[in-house]
Amino acid sequence: MLSDIKEIIRRIGENDPEIEAFHNYNLLSRQSNHYLPALQRALRTNTTVVTLDLTYSGVNDELAISLATTLHTNSTIQELYLGQNSIRCPGATALALYLSQNSTLKRLVLPNNKIGDMGAVAMATAVRTNSSLERIDLGYNNIGGEGGIALAKALQTNSTLLNIAIIGIYNCYAVETRKAFVHVFRSSDFPVAVVTGLEFDPDDKHRMLESRKVNERRLVKGMISGDIPEALFPHAVAHLSEKKQHVSKLFTMLRDRPDLIGK
Repeated sequence: MLSDIKEIIRRIGENDPEIEAFHNYNLLSRQSNHYLPALQRALRTNTTVVTLDLTYSGVNDELAISLATTLHTNSTIQELYLGQNSIRCPGATALALYLSQNSTLKRLVLPNNKIGDMGAVAMATAVRTNSSLERIDLGYNNIGGEGGIALAKALQTNSTLLNIAIIGIYNCYAVETRKAFVHVFRSSDFPVAVVTGLEFDPDDKHRMLESRKVNERRLVKGMISGDIPEALFPHAVAHLSEKKQHVSKLFTMLRDRPDLIGK
């Protein structure tokens, strides 16, 4: 199996167009040092791999920091899976810095690590300014109130994130985290994300749903009027099309501005 992995890594380094994804193939964590350094070297110049799955790969802080440094030079990867590893705050902070400067990653899956509050705060800082990420999973990461509230506040300036999963917030902090998300949805013009992992009561669910609808309508109006930067148009179109809302307005806008298609 290890020889097969090495062959795939070699092909990644050679930009083989048939290799669009790398999966860890359930390798035991003790084997990670055999292939991760070589994989990182291959990814530095690769332009074909869009999915990198290192779930249960023995990735610790040192490897996460090294991986984040490598990914700064890669503009192709759209999905990054790092669940069931040993990433703590330092590794999460390095990944957050990568995320804050990245414009291609759409999905970051990081559950069952140990990033803690400070790691969550770092991720929240990145989410505030990122304009490509659509889904992030930080479940079961020893996150408490400070991290949960920071993630909620990050949505105040983000209108491209479609789903944020934070299951496993410590029970004693879950109430204040839920309140923070509800407040952000009611007071901000931006959030359109679905929040999973927190048990909102029916009234709060309804308030957040109504706020999300208002924000989606505002997003459409901003696209039509030109108030939203054109760089965000593909994400807004994808989100609104996925929701099957305001499709006629979108078609009208794209008919009048065909130059926006494919941007």
